[in-house]
Amino acid sequence: MLKAGLAVLLSISSLPLFASDSFTGHWSGQEKNDDGSLFSTLTLKLKQNHNNITGRYCYVTRNGNKIDCPEEDGMNIQGIANGNNALVDFDSSFGGVKGKASL
Repeated sequence: MLKAGLAVLLSISSLPLFASDSFTGHWSGQEKNDDGSLFSTLTLKLKQNHNNITGRYCYVTRNGNKIDCPEEDGMNIQGIANGNNALVDFDSSFGGVKGKASL
């Protein structure tokens, strides 16, 4: 009986080791001009807590002439994860609000 109880306790206490915050992290991508020079970059810094996602994006385009990034440590992304998918809302530093993206 003691061994069975210990086995159950160990399996319960190890569950967080198998939990995954699959959207937590730093993500980035870029687009280049025909000549190979950098045209735009998108960076995401996301934090997943249970199914809730918060974070920030920074989009620099037109060879650096248009920059859409929050000030300092501002957050401009919020949403909900559902397994390997997430639906997020984002706000632009140019005044656009409630843009939607699927991750």
